[in-house]
Amino acid sequence: LLPSEMMLPEEVFIQKFLEKSLLQYSVKPPEGKKKGPFIMLIDRSGSMWGQRWETAQAIGIAIGMLAVREGRKATAYLFDHNYYGPFSLDKPNDLMDMIAYEPGGGTNYDGVVAEAMKLVALDATTDIIMVTDGECCMNETTKTMLRADNVRLHAVYVDQASTDSLKGIAHRMVQIETQAFGDVVAPVYKILDGIIEGQ
Repeated sequence: LLPSEMMLPEEVFIQKFLEKSLLQYSVKPPEGKKKGPFIMLIDRSGSMWGQRWETAQAIGIAIGMLAVREGRKATAYLFDHNYYGPFSLDKPNDLMDMIAYEPGGGTNYDGVVAEAMKLVALDATTDIIMVTDGECCMNETTKTMLRADNVRLHAVYVDQASTDSLKGIAHRMVQIETQAFGDVVAPVYKILDGIIEGQ
């Protein structure tokens, strides 16, 4: 999804979404592997204010629209100290509700991951993609749960040098700087390649 599309008035964005006419980068992912559903967990805590939040929204929308185009189920949750959702990324109203949120509050990975795990239990091919600035810690109970179930958690770090918060837990980690707002497709496909290939 091109960043300029995010600046459209709400009614125009919804109309173009319904018509499948939003401008997107054209990149063809690998074929031949099962493409399971995935769950987006997007950090909307206070430390995500400003460009971090705009970039996180762009990544979430881009991944959601790619999933819709490929016929994959995509569900999103926002989280700070609590969590919000689920949002179905193939429903324009859900998408608009999701991007209408503003950052605020503390950060808690554990609650939103536990909620996501309920969906993972329904389909073992599900991948979790977390978009965050990494300013949080995960408790040992949650880490043990992720390891025990062999869940593939893919972390996208937004404008954060340290990746310690999910090190040893995330199946793969990608970092993107906020100044690269127009190039979110690169980390998006870097992650999707891994999911499609089952890496």
